[in-house]
Amino acid sequence: MLIYCDSPSFSQPRDPFQGSGNVGAQQQVAAPSVPPNVVFEGRQQQVLPQFSNPSPQFQPLPGAERQVNQVQGEIFEPAEIIATVGDEQILAGDFNFQVNLMFESVAGKYSAEALQAERRRIIQRLLPSSIESKMLYIDFLRTIPLEKLDESLGQIQPRVRSIFREQLKKMTDDMENASKKELAKLRRRDTSGQLFNLAVVMKKRGLLTLGELDEALREYGSSLEKEQRMFGERALGQNAMSTNIDFKPEVTFDELRERYRATIDDYVVLPKAKWEQLTVFFSNHPNKETAYRKLAGMGNSVLKGAPFAAVAKRESEGLKSDQGGFHDWTDRGSLASEKLEDFIFSLETGKLSQIIEDDRSFYIIRVLDREQGGHVSFVEAQKDIKEVLRREKIQEQMQARIKELKEQIPVWTAFDEDATSTAALPR
Repeated sequence: MLIYCDSPSFSQPRDPFQGSGNVGAQQQVAAPSVPPNVVFEGRQQQVLPQFSNPSPQFQPLPGAERQVNQVQGEIFEPAEIIATVGDEQILAGDFNFQVNLMFESVAGKYSAEALQAERRRIIQRLLPSSIESKMLYIDFLRTIPLEKLDESLGQIQPRVRSIFREQLKKMTDDMENASKKELAKLRRRDTSGQLFNLAVVMKKRGLLTLGELDEALREYGSSLEKEQRMFGERALGQNAMSTNIDFKPEVTFDELRERYRATIDDYVVLPKAKWEQLTVFFSNHPNKETAYRKLAGMGNSVLKGAPFAAVAKRESEGLKSDQGGFHDWTDRGSLASEKLEDFIFSLETGKLSQIIEDDRSFYIIRVLDREQGGHVSFVEAQKDIKEVLRREKIQEQMQARIKELKEQIPVWTAFDEDATSTAALPR
């Protein structure tokens, strides 16, 4: 029987290791109150593990209410026109949400001048897509007799708002427990990125109602009404193309096979495991000998029949000690400790490990289950690949239609005479 010796032999005396204090302590952030409003039911106020917890006192970013026009050396106000597409206008404020969401991670790291220059560069890059959406929206408006335009739009708008809410709810639901790879797939499917970004904000802040989302959007210099309007224009414009687009284009077997081979890395399945873990941090003890003896005592308690989870809850210092040291399915390559990970993916399942040491802790683990990696088979991947190719073929047809509209609809932008280039912020 494996016995953990509580008197390790070290070659020479060790000085106490300095640490960061209480490991795993988290700041408590109060959940937002939920006003009476449209509630997305069936969801918990959960923060995605891929996103960091935001400050509860988030302040509007520099320039949230202003855009810089370096062409004229002036400030773009939110209501200022930066492009006209036929009789339709695109305002500087239409980009506030996208731009300020991008800036959220760099707030305070750069000067106001650098952020303003970068803001202008981003708007200039996003503008062509907005112009195309406006063209398609104009194409939609042409299908309605002028004398019935106001009446028709009044009847359409409630349905558009309902679709917006349904699709936003679906996006937040799909994002609930999504892996990094699944999040990337959701982002690719949302061609405009609008619903994905709105869902990100809702997840990061634990928002449950559209009223709460509206309040958050105002901090970004936007509003729910504005986002719904842009969503509606884009949806109606795409709907107008339905008479010119084949939405069920043929996808051949050869095309499926060729795409699978070209993107085989996208279908890698990483090895994964779930395990129980006892942890002792060097930083919590006068020296490593003391830390070692504590872990050895825990290991021997388990060997004598004490439930692993009970020992972990009572004595372990790990982040998941309150859960009995249980670690659910985790992909290989996700752990900070390579040495610990090597044991997790090599130790026989169901057996207690020896005492494992890395640069900050001692561990004892017991692997509960493990799955080998590999690739998603071509048969399993066909459905997703077919959908990707179908969307690409539809997009090609849409671009052909947009090319026709560009020859029919006059366009002006505030950047037309700007021949200068703006360097991006350092990465």
